[in-house]
Amino acid sequence: MKDVFNLTKVLIKNSFQKNENKKNSKLGKVGKIIIYILLYAYISGIVTYMSYQVLNVLIPVKSEYLFLKVIFGSTVLLIMFRTLFSALNVLYFSKDLEYILPLPIKSKKILMAKCNILIFSHYLVMLPFLLPALIVYGVMFHVGALYYLYLLLVFLLFPIVPTMFIVTCLIIVMRFTDVIKNKDFVQYITVALTLIFIITMQFTGMNTQELDNTEILAIMKKADTTIGNATRIFGIIKMSAITLNEYYDLNGLIFFVGLVVSSFIIYHVFILAASRAYLVSATKSLSNGIKQNKKINEKIYLKSSIKRAYVSKEFRNLIRNPIFSTSLDSNSTTSS
Repeated sequence: MKDVFNLTKVLIKNSFQKNENKKNSKLGKVGKIIIYILLYAYISGIVTYMSYQVLNVLIPVKSEYLFLKVIFGSTVLLIMFRTLFSALNVLYFSKDLEYILPLPIKSKKILMAKCNILIFSHYLVMLPFLLPALIVYGVMFHVGALYYLYLLLVFLLFPIVPTMFIVTCLIIVMRFTDVIKNKDFVQYITVALTLIFIITMQFTGMNTQELDNTEILAIMKKADTTIGNATRIFGIIKMSAITLNEYYDLNGLIFFVGLVVSSFIIYHVFILAASRAYLVSATKSLSNGIKQNKKINEKIYLKSSIKRAYVSKEFRNLIRNPIFSTSLDSNSTTSS
Protein backbone atom coordinates (compact mmCIF):
# COMPACT_ATOMS: atom_id res chain seq x y z
CA MET A 1 0.00 0.00 0.00
CA LYS A 2 2.99 2.29 0.48
CA ASP A 3 3.76 2.14 -3.26
CA VAL A 4 0.17 3.01 -4.10
CA PHE A 5 0.18 5.94 -1.69
CA ASN A 6 3.44 7.32 -3.08
CA LEU A 7 2.30 6.92 -6.68
CA THR A 8 -1.03 8.58 -5.89
CA LYS A 9 0.75 11.49 -4.23
CA VAL A 10 3.03 11.98 -7.22
CA LEU A 11 0.15 11.83 -9.72
CA ILE A 12 -1.96 14.29 -7.73
CA LYS A 13 0.98 16.66 -7.48
CA ASN A 14 1.59 16.45 -11.22
CA SER A 15 -2.09 17.01 -12.00
CA PHE A 16 -2.00 20.37 -10.21
CA GLN A 17 1.18 21.55 -11.87
CA LYS A 18 0.74 23.95 -14.75
CA ASN A 19 3.14 25.30 -17.32
CA GLU A 20 3.43 28.84 -16.05
CA ASN A 21 6.08 31.53 -16.31
CA LYS A 22 8.19 32.00 -13.22
CA LYS A 23 7.38 35.70 -13.05
CA ASN A 24 3.61 35.25 -13.17
CA SER A 25 3.34 31.90 -11.37
CA LYS A 26 2.56 33.39 -7.93
CA LEU A 27 0.07 35.89 -9.32
CA GLY A 28 -1.60 33.19 -11.40
CA LYS A 29 -1.93 30.80 -8.46
CA VAL A 30 -3.41 33.50 -6.22
CA GLY A 31 -5.89 34.48 -8.92
CA LYS A 32 -7.01 30.89 -9.43
CA ILE A 33 -7.42 30.36 -5.69
CA ILE A 34 -9.59 33.48 -5.45
CA ILE A 35 -11.72 32.35 -8.41
CA TYR A 36 -12.21 28.88 -6.92
CA ILE A 37 -13.14 30.34 -3.53
CA LEU A 38 -15.74 32.63 -5.09
CA LEU A 39 -17.13 29.82 -7.24
CA TYR A 40 -17.36 27.43 -4.30
CA ALA A 41 -18.97 30.11 -2.14
CA TYR A 42 -21.54 30.86 -4.84
CA ILE A 43 -22.51 27.21 -5.38
CA SER A 44 -22.53 26.49 -1.65
CA GLY A 45 -24.81 29.50 -1.07
CA ILE A 46 -27.32 28.26 -3.64
CA VAL A 47 -27.28 24.70 -2.24
CA THR A 48 -27.63 25.99 1.33
CA TYR A 49 -30.61 28.17 0.48
CA MET A 50 -32.41 25.45 -1.52
CA SER A 51 -31.75 22.87 1.21
CA TYR A 52 -33.20 25.20 3.82
CA GLN A 53 -36.32 25.82 1.74
CA VAL A 54 -36.89 22.14 1.02
CA LEU A 55 -36.35 21.04 4.63
CA ASN A 56 -38.85 23.65 5.83
CA VAL A 57 -41.42 21.82 3.73
CA LEU A 58 -40.38 18.25 4.60
CA ILE A 59 -39.89 18.59 8.36
CA PRO A 60 -43.57 19.41 9.22
CA VAL A 61 -44.72 16.27 7.35
CA LYS A 62 -41.86 14.19 8.83
CA SER A 63 -40.32 13.41 5.44
CA GLU A 64 -36.78 14.58 6.18
CA TYR A 65 -35.45 11.13 5.27
CA LEU A 66 -36.67 11.84 1.73
CA PHE A 67 -34.28 14.82 1.62
CA LEU A 68 -31.27 12.62 2.42
CA LYS A 69 -32.24 10.03 -0.20
CA VAL A 70 -32.61 12.65 -2.92
CA ILE A 71 -29.35 14.39 -1.97
CA PHE A 72 -27.32 11.17 -1.94
CA GLY A 73 -29.01 9.88 -5.10
CA SER A 74 -28.29 13.12 -6.96
CA THR A 75 -24.67 12.95 -5.80
CA VAL A 76 -24.33 9.41 -7.17
CA LEU A 77 -25.60 10.58 -10.56
CA LEU A 78 -23.16 13.50 -10.48
CA ILE A 79 -20.25 11.20 -9.62
CA MET A 80 -21.19 8.69 -12.31
CA PHE A 81 -21.51 11.37 -14.97
CA ARG A 82 -18.24 13.03 -14.01
CA THR A 83 -16.37 9.71 -13.77
CA LEU A 84 -17.65 8.66 -17.17
CA PHE A 85 -15.69 11.46 -18.83
CA SER A 86 -12.85 12.38 -16.48
CA ALA A 87 -11.80 8.72 -16.20
CA LEU A 88 -10.96 8.63 -19.90
CA ASN A 89 -8.38 11.37 -19.49
CA VAL A 90 -7.00 10.04 -16.21
CA LEU A 91 -6.79 6.39 -17.25
CA TYR A 92 -5.88 6.58 -20.94
CA PHE A 93 -5.03 10.04 -22.22
CA SER A 94 -2.74 11.35 -19.48
CA LYS A 95 0.89 12.04 -20.36
CA ASP A 96 2.22 10.18 -17.32
CA LEU A 97 1.33 6.78 -18.81
CA GLU A 98 4.45 6.63 -20.98
CA TYR A 99 6.56 7.04 -17.84
CA ILE A 100 4.56 4.82 -15.48
CA LEU A 101 3.89 1.76 -17.64
CA PRO A 102 7.58 0.86 -18.25
CA LEU A 103 8.29 1.00 -14.51
CA PRO A 104 8.40 -2.25 -12.47
CA ILE A 105 5.00 -1.53 -10.93
CA LYS A 106 2.10 -3.97 -11.01
CA SER A 107 -0.89 -2.96 -13.09
CA LYS A 108 -3.06 -3.36 -10.01
CA LYS A 109 -1.13 -0.65 -8.18
CA ILE A 110 -1.20 1.68 -11.18
CA LEU A 111 -4.96 1.29 -11.48
CA MET A 112 -5.41 1.86 -7.75
CA ALA A 113 -3.42 5.10 -7.95
CA LYS A 114 -5.45 6.27 -10.95
CA CYS A 115 -8.73 5.47 -9.20
CA ASN A 116 -7.54 7.28 -6.08
CA ILE A 117 -7.02 10.39 -8.20
CA LEU A 118 -10.59 10.16 -9.48
CA ILE A 119 -11.97 9.70 -5.98
CA PHE A 120 -9.92 12.63 -4.70
CA SER A 121 -11.24 14.83 -7.51
CA HIS A 122 -14.80 13.86 -6.55
CA TYR A 123 -14.20 15.23 -3.07
CA LEU A 124 -13.53 18.64 -4.60
CA VAL A 125 -16.79 18.43 -6.56
CA MET A 126 -18.85 17.13 -3.62
CA LEU A 127 -17.52 19.87 -1.35
CA PRO A 128 -19.87 22.65 -2.54
CA PHE A 129 -22.81 20.34 -3.38
CA LEU A 130 -23.20 17.57 -0.82
CA LEU A 131 -21.50 19.03 2.23
CA PRO A 132 -23.61 22.24 2.59
CA ALA A 133 -26.86 20.29 2.25
CA LEU A 134 -25.89 17.83 4.97
CA ILE A 135 -24.66 20.62 7.26
CA VAL A 136 -27.98 22.46 6.85
CA TYR A 137 -29.75 19.20 7.71
CA GLY A 138 -27.69 18.89 10.89
CA VAL A 139 -28.18 22.52 11.92
CA MET A 140 -31.95 22.42 11.47
CA PHE A 141 -32.22 19.25 13.59
CA HIS A 142 -29.76 20.47 16.27
CA VAL A 143 -27.72 17.29 16.02
CA GLY A 144 -24.77 16.33 18.23
CA ALA A 145 -21.09 15.95 17.46
CA LEU A 146 -21.54 12.27 16.51
CA TYR A 147 -23.57 13.31 13.47
CA TYR A 148 -20.72 15.41 12.10
CA LEU A 149 -18.27 12.56 12.68
CA TYR A 150 -20.50 10.25 10.65
CA LEU A 151 -20.89 13.03 8.10
CA LEU A 152 -17.13 13.27 7.56
CA LEU A 153 -16.68 9.50 7.26
CA VAL A 154 -19.64 9.08 4.91
CA PHE A 155 -18.33 11.95 2.80
CA LEU A 156 -14.98 10.15 2.39
CA LEU A 157 -16.49 6.75 1.62
CA PHE A 158 -19.42 7.74 -0.55
CA PRO A 159 -17.73 8.23 -3.99
CA ILE A 160 -15.81 4.94 -3.92
CA VAL A 161 -18.54 2.56 -5.13
CA PRO A 162 -19.96 4.61 -8.07
CA THR A 163 -16.45 5.55 -9.18
CA MET A 164 -15.25 1.94 -9.25
CA PHE A 165 -18.42 0.81 -11.03
CA ILE A 166 -18.01 3.31 -13.88
CA VAL A 167 -14.23 2.77 -14.10
CA THR A 168 -14.67 -0.99 -14.44
CA CYS A 169 -17.32 -0.59 -17.14
CA LEU A 170 -15.09 1.82 -19.08
CA ILE A 171 -12.10 -0.50 -18.88
CA ILE A 172 -14.15 -3.42 -20.19
CA VAL A 173 -15.49 -1.32 -23.08
CA MET A 174 -12.05 0.02 -23.96
CA ARG A 175 -10.52 -3.44 -23.79
CA PHE A 176 -12.83 -4.98 -26.38
CA THR A 177 -13.43 -2.00 -28.69
CA ASP A 178 -11.31 0.30 -30.85
CA VAL A 179 -12.83 3.54 -29.55
CA ILE A 180 -9.64 4.36 -27.67
CA LYS A 181 -7.68 4.48 -30.91
CA ASN A 182 -9.47 7.72 -31.83
CA LYS A 183 -8.78 10.18 -29.04
CA ASP A 184 -10.35 13.13 -30.85
CA PHE A 185 -13.62 11.25 -31.35
CA VAL A 186 -13.83 10.42 -27.64
CA GLN A 187 -13.21 14.04 -26.68
CA TYR A 188 -15.87 15.31 -29.10
CA ILE A 189 -18.42 12.90 -27.66
CA THR A 190 -17.44 13.98 -24.15
CA VAL A 191 -17.98 17.66 -24.91
CA ALA A 192 -21.29 17.00 -26.66
CA LEU A 193 -22.73 14.93 -23.83
CA THR A 194 -21.51 17.46 -21.28
CA LEU A 195 -23.36 20.25 -23.08
CA ILE A 196 -26.50 18.12 -23.30
CA PHE A 197 -26.31 17.43 -19.57
CA ILE A 198 -25.85 21.14 -18.70
CA ILE A 199 -28.74 22.22 -20.96
CA THR A 200 -30.98 19.53 -19.48
CA MET A 201 -30.15 20.66 -15.95
CA GLN A 202 -30.99 24.26 -16.89
CA PHE A 203 -34.44 23.31 -18.18
CA THR A 204 -35.24 20.89 -15.37
CA GLY A 205 -33.84 23.01 -12.51
CA MET A 206 -36.16 23.74 -9.59
CA ASN A 207 -36.83 27.32 -8.52
CA THR A 208 -38.21 27.15 -5.00
CA GLN A 209 -39.29 30.80 -5.06
CA GLU A 210 -42.01 30.05 -7.63
CA LEU A 211 -43.34 26.87 -5.95
CA ASP A 212 -45.57 26.37 -2.95
CA ASN A 213 -45.07 23.71 -0.29
CA THR A 214 -47.30 21.14 -1.95
CA GLU A 215 -45.49 21.43 -5.27
CA ILE A 216 -42.06 21.17 -3.60
CA LEU A 217 -43.14 18.01 -1.76
CA ALA A 218 -44.50 16.51 -5.00
CA ILE A 219 -41.27 17.32 -6.85
CA MET A 220 -39.15 15.74 -4.10
CA LYS A 221 -41.22 12.55 -4.19
CA LYS A 222 -40.98 12.41 -7.97
CA ALA A 223 -37.23 13.01 -7.82
CA ASP A 224 -36.87 10.26 -5.25
CA THR A 225 -38.68 7.81 -7.52
CA THR A 226 -36.71 8.81 -10.62
CA ILE A 227 -33.31 8.81 -8.92
CA GLY A 228 -34.16 5.60 -7.08
CA ASN A 229 -34.86 3.81 -10.36
CA ALA A 230 -31.63 5.10 -11.88
CA THR A 231 -29.46 4.21 -8.89
CA ARG A 232 -31.20 1.12 -7.58
CA ILE A 233 -28.02 -1.00 -7.72
CA PHE A 234 -26.18 1.35 -5.34
CA GLY A 235 -27.04 0.33 -1.81
CA ILE A 236 -24.72 3.05 -0.50
CA ILE A 237 -27.54 5.59 -0.89
CA LYS A 238 -29.73 3.82 1.63
CA MET A 239 -26.83 3.02 3.96
CA SER A 240 -25.57 6.60 3.94
CA ALA A 241 -29.02 8.11 4.45
CA ILE A 242 -29.88 5.81 7.35
CA THR A 243 -26.46 6.36 8.93
CA LEU A 244 -27.05 10.12 9.15
CA ASN A 245 -30.78 9.96 9.82
CA GLU A 246 -30.33 7.53 12.73
CA TYR A 247 -26.83 8.53 13.83
CA TYR A 248 -27.87 8.38 17.49
CA ASP A 249 -29.13 4.78 17.28
CA LEU A 250 -27.53 1.35 16.91
CA ASN A 251 -29.21 1.04 13.54
CA GLY A 252 -27.13 3.95 12.26
CA LEU A 253 -23.92 2.27 13.38
CA ILE A 254 -24.90 -1.00 11.69
CA PHE A 255 -25.54 0.68 8.35
CA PHE A 256 -22.32 2.67 8.66
CA VAL A 257 -20.35 -0.56 9.15
CA GLY A 258 -22.14 -1.96 6.10
CA LEU A 259 -21.07 1.12 4.11
CA VAL A 260 -17.42 0.67 5.16
CA VAL A 261 -17.34 -3.06 4.40
CA SER A 262 -19.12 -2.78 1.04
CA SER A 263 -16.87 0.09 -0.08
CA PHE A 264 -13.72 -1.83 0.87
CA ILE A 265 -14.81 -5.05 -0.83
CA ILE A 266 -16.05 -3.41 -4.03
CA TYR A 267 -12.90 -1.29 -4.33
CA HIS A 268 -10.52 -4.26 -4.15
CA VAL A 269 -12.68 -6.70 -6.14
CA PHE A 270 -13.11 -4.26 -9.01
CA ILE A 271 -9.38 -3.48 -8.99
CA LEU A 272 -8.47 -7.16 -9.23
CA ALA A 273 -11.05 -7.78 -11.95
CA ALA A 274 -10.05 -4.85 -14.18
CA SER A 275 -6.29 -4.46 -13.62
CA ARG A 276 -5.16 -6.85 -16.39
CA ALA A 277 -7.62 -5.48 -18.94
CA TYR A 278 -6.54 -1.96 -18.04
CA LEU A 279 -2.89 -2.75 -18.72
CA VAL A 280 -3.71 -3.95 -22.23
CA SER A 281 -5.97 -1.01 -23.12
CA ALA A 282 -3.64 1.56 -21.52
CA THR A 283 -0.76 0.25 -23.64
CA LYS A 284 -2.85 0.81 -26.77
CA SER A 285 -3.53 4.40 -25.75
CA LEU A 286 0.17 5.32 -25.96
CA SER A 287 -0.23 5.67 -29.73
CA ASN A 288 -2.39 8.76 -29.01
CA GLY A 289 -5.10 7.35 -31.21
CA ILE A 290 -3.56 8.49 -34.48
CA LYS A 291 -3.72 6.20 -37.46
CA GLN A 292 -1.12 6.94 -40.09
CA ASN A 293 -1.68 5.22 -43.42
CA LYS A 294 1.27 6.62 -45.37
CA LYS A 295 2.12 5.17 -48.77
CA ILE A 296 5.78 4.37 -49.31
CA ASN A 297 7.33 5.73 -52.48
CA GLU A 298 9.66 3.01 -53.75
CA LYS A 299 11.53 5.40 -56.07
CA ILE A 300 13.10 7.11 -53.07
CA TYR A 301 14.77 3.89 -52.01
CA LEU A 302 15.87 2.76 -55.49
CA LYS A 303 18.10 5.67 -56.48
CA SER A 304 21.39 3.75 -56.05
CA SER A 305 22.54 0.16 -56.35
CA ILE A 306 23.27 -2.09 -53.38
CA LYS A 307 27.06 -2.00 -53.98
CA ARG A 308 27.21 1.79 -54.12
CA ALA A 309 25.07 2.08 -50.98
CA TYR A 310 27.33 -0.36 -49.11
CA VAL A 311 30.56 1.47 -50.15
CA SER A 312 29.15 4.88 -49.20
CA LYS A 313 28.10 3.47 -45.85
CA GLU A 314 31.64 2.21 -45.16
CA PHE A 315 33.16 5.59 -46.06
CA ARG A 316 30.75 7.34 -43.73
CA ASN A 317 31.80 5.01 -40.92
CA LEU A 318 35.49 5.80 -41.56
CA ILE A 319 34.80 9.53 -41.46
CA ARG A 320 32.75 9.32 -38.29
CA ASN A 321 35.28 7.04 -36.58
CA PRO A 322 38.83 8.22 -37.49
CA ILE A 323 40.29 6.06 -34.69
CA PHE A 324 39.11 2.99 -36.57
CA SER A 325 40.90 4.19 -39.72
CA THR A 326 44.14 4.93 -37.78
CA SER A 327 44.15 1.51 -36.21
CA LEU A 328 43.85 -0.08 -39.64
CA ASP A 329 46.93 1.92 -40.86
CA SER A 330 49.00 0.93 -37.81
CA ASN A 331 48.12 -2.72 -38.24
CA SER A 332 49.17 -2.67 -41.89
CA THR A 333 52.53 -0.98 -41.01
CA THR A 334 53.32 -3.53 -38.32
CA SER A 335 52.60 -6.46 -40.57
CA SER A 336 54.95 -5.07 -43.24
